[in-house]
Amino acid sequence: MPEPPSSNAAHLSAPFRLDEELWQHLIPDSRRVLSTASDYRAWLAARPAADGSPAITLVFKALEIELLVRVLHPFRIDFQRSLPGEARVALLNDLKREEWSRPLGRFFSGGRPPALAETMSYLVMLNAVAADVPGNVLALWKRWLRSRFASAHHWWGRRRVAQRMAAATITYRNRYIHDLVATTSDVERALAVLWGQKANPGLLLQAFRILTHGLPRPLESSEPCRGCGRFMWAYPLRVPERHCLQCPGPGN
Repeated sequence: MPEPPSSNAAHLSAPFRLDEELWQHLIPDSRRVLSTASDYRAWLAARPAADGSPAITLVFKALEIELLVRVLHPFRIDFQRSLPGEARVALLNDLKREEWSRPLGRFFSGGRPPALAETMSYLVMLNAVAADVPGNVLALWKRWLRSRFASAHHWWGRRRVAQRMAAATITYRNRYIHDLVATTSDVERALAVLWGQKANPGLLLQAFRILTHGLPRPLESSEPCRGCGRFMWAYPLRVPERHCLQCPGPGN
C-alpha cells in the first residue's frame, strides 16, 4: 500500500501554507499536486526567467480532483441509483437537447466530467433554482449538495465563490495551460487571488473549506479497487465510501 503524500502541511512554502486540519482533510492526490506546485514555486524564486505556469495551473488541478471525488462522481452515482429508468432517461434527453447542459448530460451518461469552468457555472445557476422543483436536475443537485455539505450554499449564495472561481479559471488556468508563459509577477498575482492571506482567505481556500467543512477525514481503505487493484481511500459518510481515481465508476 503506497504511503500517503506529505503527512503534514509544514513543508509547504508561502503562499501555499494550509492549516493542518484542512490539509489532513484533502484527498491524497490533491495534496500531492499542491506539494508539487509549492516546490515549483520555490524553484522559481531562483529562476525568474522560467515559465511559472505550473505554479498556477496545478492548484486548479487540485480543486478539480476534490470536486471529482467529493461531488461529481458521487452525485452521478446517486443520480443513476435514485431515479427510475424512464425518469432518468427523460432527464438525460432533456439535458442533451440544450447546449448549456450537454456536458452534464454527457457526464451522467458515463462520459467525461464537465470542465472546471462549466462546473462552476452550473453551481452559479443553483442560486436561481428552487430546490423543490420536480424533474429538474439542477434542483436535484442543489438538494444533494445541501444534504452533503454544511457550507454548500457558499458556492451560489452571497459569497459567490462559484462565480468568482469560474472567472479565475478563465483568467488564470485557461490562459496559462496552453500557449501563454507566466512571468514571476503573473504567478504572484494569480496566487494572491487563489490563496489570499491568513485574515483574508483566497478563492481556492474558500472552495476547499466548502468541500471539507463538517466532514470526517478520509481513511485508508483495507480493500483495493475491484477494477484495477489500486489502493483506495475511504471517505466516511459518503456513498460510496471508497473511490479509485483510476476507475471512477459506480462499482468502486
